[in-house]
Amino acid sequence: MQLARSKAGSCRHTAGNRSSVNGPKWVHVHPIQHTLFTSRREAPAAARAVLPASARRPGVACAAAATSISTAAARSAPAVEHLPVSQLAKDQPQGTVVVWFKGDLRVDDHEGLLAVSGSGAPYCLPLYCIDPDHLIPLLFMPGAPEVLVCALRELRAELRARGSDLAVARGAWGAGVAGAVARAKAVGVVSEAEVELSVMEPSEEVLASLGGTTSTAKGSSSTKVPSYTWESHIWSDDAFKNNYKDWVRARGSPAAPKPAPSSLPPLPPGYTAADAGDIPTATELRAMLQAALDTRNRGQPAVAQVSQAAIAAATANPMNALLTQLCTDTPTPSSQEPAHTWQQRLAAYLSTSVPAATTSSTASASGSMVGIIAAAVKETEGPAAPGASFPALFGAALALGALSRRRVYAAATAAGGGRSRAA
Repeated sequence: MQLARSKAGSCRHTAGNRSSVNGPKWVHVHPIQHTLFTSRREAPAAARAVLPASARRPGVACAAAATSISTAAARSAPAVEHLPVSQLAKDQPQGTVVVWFKGDLRVDDHEGLLAVSGSGAPYCLPLYCIDPDHLIPLLFMPGAPEVLVCALRELRAELRARGSDLAVARGAWGAGVAGAVARAKAVGVVSEAEVELSVMEPSEEVLASLGGTTSTAKGSSSTKVPSYTWESHIWSDDAFKNNYKDWVRARGSPAAPKPAPSSLPPLPPGYTAADAGDIPTATELRAMLQAALDTRNRGQPAVAQVSQAAIAAATANPMNALLTQLCTDTPTPSSQEPAHTWQQRLAAYLSTSVPAATTSSTASASGSMVGIIAAAVKETEGPAAPGASFPALFGAALALGALSRRRVYAAATAAGGGRSRAA
């Protein structure tokens, strides 16, 4: 779930982007842009099919080994006919549309929500299913479970402000999604198209299984719940070229992020806030993921030992404590600072200068959002790792979709004075 790291060549300085940890221009715009560009979700469709398995999930090789993820040949997922999300408005759904959130935990720049909002559907059920088996890699990323809980709380608040809510189910995807679709009598499921094989296969299996039996005077007939998918590339696949320089010349301007919908259809009849389900605390989530990992590693003591060592290292990483503070509504008992959105955190990151007198991460973590971000920059930035603070602070939020890649790219480009470079 981690994002690909920037190539060494992407970290070159320009006169207008020379960075200093203690200076006012410490933000490394080009590494941020390159991190977004090389993320797995941004790979053009024509290139995804030929990437080797090692490139499908960049940055998780250690976690994969520690959790004993099989490297056997990929199973063939059931064939699912996906309709473009733009088809919703043409279909004019007369029932509930389920929006299945996976790695897109936001309302900003979310084409699925925009399509549902403009489709005329009478009801909408936003759904997130906490399946520990799919979330185990979060244990190996500093602060990632805390980021997920924070993202879910923010998503629920944003949805409620638009007349909806977030239904949270716990357990396997198959049971959670199928149960929600059946209860809501859904006429369609909207989800972001998956590109990682480890997520694509189970997602396809779930979508392929959705359906029901309709009884008529002529007997019973099976019905299929349509699947509508969407993608949010920075550049269109249409301009993809095998040669990088040819692609740069042909790709055109980056796509602008889209605004969040102003309102959404209400929950289906019979659903109330009490039915939405509780969002676990970070402690509860870590316990759930640890139990799933223990089950996976049962009978493999050597693998279990490596797993626990990797988790201990992630927990001991200073970024774990800093991200925990950043994701807390009131970072310190004396602070009355309200909760912030991930967009606000990004804006603070891009506009913050780090005081030269601050040398300790704990000293600069004053409890305010700006103080915590400054501490993270001090902890991670340096001449040998320019731009390292961005993936350290926002890698998990980007992987979980709490931040839109297009929004980050646009903000980083603006912070760099309008300069845009992919590599």
